[in-house]
Amino acid sequence: MPALPGITDFTDAAVTEGQFKTALTTLHSYLSTLLGSAGTQAAALAALGALGAGYSLKTSAYTITTADRGKTIAGDSTFELTLPNVATAGAGWSVIVANVGGGIITVTGSHDINGESTLDLGGYDSVVITSTGSEWLAVGGGRVRYAQERLTGAGNAVIPAWANAALFSGNAGGGGGGGADLSAGMDGGEGGAGGRVVRELITGLVGGDTIAYSIGGGGSAGSNATSPIVPTAGGSGGATTFGSISLGGGGGGARGGVTGSARGSSGATLDNHVSNGGIGGKAGSSPKSPSAGYPGAGLVEWIRL
Repeated sequence: MPALPGITDFTDAAVTEGQFKTALTTLHSYLSTLLGSAGTQAAALAALGALGAGYSLKTSAYTITTADRGKTIAGDSTFELTLPNVATAGAGWSVIVANVGGGIITVTGSHDINGESTLDLGGYDSVVITSTGSEWLAVGGGRVRYAQERLTGAGNAVIPAWANAALFSGNAGGGGGGGADLSAGMDGGEGGAGGRVVRELITGLVGGDTIAYSIGGGGSAGSNATSPIVPTAGGSGGATTFGSISLGGGGGGARGGVTGSARGSSGATLDNHVSNGGIGGKAGSSPKSPSAGYPGAGLVEWIRL
C-alpha cells in the first residue's frame, strides 16, 4: 500500500501544479488500496476486512487464506476448514464460520482453537474466529445442542447428526409378586424385587449411527391357591439394555408355602422405583391377589460436548 501523502504536499505555498497532481495520484492510489477501487460501500468493507463484508459457500475441504478476512465462510456438508497461520494473520484478524447444513464442519489449523486442536460445528452452529497472534479464539454464535427421546419396546435409536454423546437414564422391570397359600395358615407370597437403574454418560458417538435398545417389561404376577393346588411364584422383570449397558430385571416373588422361601434375586438392593427401576409386584395374601411388577423405562438425552 502506498503511503498517505502528507498535508503539506497539498497546502505548502511552494507546491507546484505537477507536485500537487502527483500528491493527488498518490492519495487516489492509497484510498483505492484501502477502500477498494469500485467506490461502493460493499467494496470498501471487503477491502477493510470488516466482518460480514463477504460470503463464500464451501461444500468440500478448504484452506482459509488471510485474504478471507471478515468473510462468512459457510459450509454445507461434512469436511474440514483449515485456518491460516495465526501469526501471519495477525492479532485481530477475524472470520465467521457457519455450518448451514446437517453435516459436521471441523475447523482445524496449526494452532489451538480455544485450547483445542480442532473445533466441530454441528448443523447451523456458527462462530466468530479471531487471531490473538499466538492462538485462535472462537466466540459465541453456536446454538445449544440438546434433544431427548423416550424409549419404549425395542429398536434402534438413531444418533442425531450433530450429537457426539448421550446421557442414558433407564431401569429394568420389577419382578412380579408371588402367590399366597390360602390353605390353613394362609402363608403370604413374597413381593417382587425392583429392577436395576442407571444414569450413564456415553461419549465418542458418531451422528447417523444407531444404538440398539430394549426396555424390560414387568414380571408377571403369581397366583394364589388353596391346597392341594400350589400357588405360583412371580415372574422376573425384563432386562433393559442400551448399547453395551445392560440392567438386570428384579426377581419374581417366591410363592407362599408351609416352610416359606426367599424372594427371587433382585436387580438392585432396594425396592424403590426411584433408585431401582421397576417396583416389584405386591405379594398375594388373603383375600388379595399378587400384582405384576412395574415395567422398566428408558430416556436418552442427546448432547454435543
